[in-house]
Amino acid sequence: MIAADGAEVALRQLVSDGSSGNQLYDGIATGGEGWLRVAEQLRPVSDGAVGESLIMAIQEALPNNPAGVLKLVQRRVFTAQDACGDYGFGQIEDERPTAVIMRLVDRRIKTVTALQLASLAQERKACLDELAQLRTRVAGK
Repeated sequence: MIAADGAEVALRQLVSDGSSGNQLYDGIATGGEGWLRVAEQLRPVSDGAVGESLIMAIQEALPNNPAGVLKLVQRRVFTAQDACGDYGFGQIEDERPTAVIMRLVDRRIKTVTALQLASLAQERKACLDELAQLRTRVAGK
């Protein structure tokens, strides 16, 4: 759809139908390489609520494919703050216990820490800095 109609038209069509939009964000959240390419193509044409949902999907993708997400940071599709500065779906008015949210953050820290690709060292450090700040904020709730 993106190749045929362009990213802007494809995104508009996908989010006009709530279930397709949810499938889009859920797909990106898996961290699959194909889904991350879709996120990269849609990012320049996403703003407002759609942009925020795309960022949350990338945050969800981080523990599933830290290298793939950090490559998007490296290419400046997303910032380290976008990808690592929050914990993904549910963060707006989240009523889950702090311990549950802390486990989500700790999982992200663990997977990014384990990533040892020299080509992503700068992005890894920036992400871990963002995650450390996030962990402090969550602990203070």
